[in-house]
Amino acid sequence: MKQWMILLARSVLGCWLMMHVAHAADTMAEYLSGIEVGSSARMIRLGGVEGFSLSSEAVFQNPTRLGLLQNFGVSFFSTTLMGEVSFLNASAALNTPLGVFGVGFNTASVPGIPKTVLQTVGGVEFPVEVGTFSYNKTVMKGGYSAMLSQEFLLGVGMSLYGSGVDTITSSGMDFDVGLSYEGESVAISALLRNITASKITYSTGAFEQLPMETVLGGAWFGTEFWLLGQLKMSGTKAAMVKSGAINYNPIIFPMMHVSFGYREVAFFKEVQSRMAVGVGLDLGKFSADYAYETSDFPEYPGHHYFSVAASL
Repeated sequence: MKQWMILLARSVLGCWLMMHVAHAADTMAEYLSGIEVGSSARMIRLGGVEGFSLSSEAVFQNPTRLGLLQNFGVSFFSTTLMGEVSFLNASAALNTPLGVFGVGFNTASVPGIPKTVLQTVGGVEFPVEVGTFSYNKTVMKGGYSAMLSQEFLLGVGMSLYGSGVDTITSSGMDFDVGLSYEGESVAISALLRNITASKITYSTGAFEQLPMETVLGGAWFGTEFWLLGQLKMSGTKAAMVKSGAINYNPIIFPMMHVSFGYREVAFFKEVQSRMAVGVGLDLGKFSADYAYETSDFPEYPGHHYFSVAASL
């Protein structure tokens, strides 16, 4: 019975993915890239606030922050969502005489999804597995940042999107542009993501719209406390979602950060709220972060996240 229930659950997941692709053929659906989860445990524990990264993961957020990198940096973030979705995020950046260049790779995948047919046994229909297929979604990022002055940085980025569900594939491309202000205790981040609002085209002829996003954020860095906030407008209906966080960095233990975050996530036509707590260790050139974030799925009330980064 347990194996049958697992097969049924995975079959439902597979049907949802196939219906999602079919839905794109009939409506101007908006594309979910997969990076909505976050680019690191640090970002998640800070309420999903973008634009204030301290590592190469900035290529997934506001690429202006790449300009603060001294030499070379890398970041790595991996987790499993809902017991099924394998999520991987990695990035690297290099400071050159021409500015700072960064690259990143993000993937979300579900292997071994059952293909099923209904078989009648004793007058009752049961799903029977006749094969498997996989689902994957990828985002490849490129970013560049240069300092306009001692306090202002400019950043540009390019995104290559792709996905595959069984034999159906998709691809698309768009661009980002950002500006940030870095003061002594105050920072401001502004980002336009997917500025051309281009389309993701499927091999079936269907398409989905890449939603243009406007992201405005601010941060105050005190002696022991940080306050961060963000407003994000996304999609054709310009739905606004809010994020915020408070971070505690004790003077007696300056390597440790403890934070509480809140964020709203626009998921199709709904706005969902999530809360997160986490800790971070800043060991100079190396950092490690942990976050726990609540979930909207009753079967999975929350998720644990870990990430590491290095700036050499």
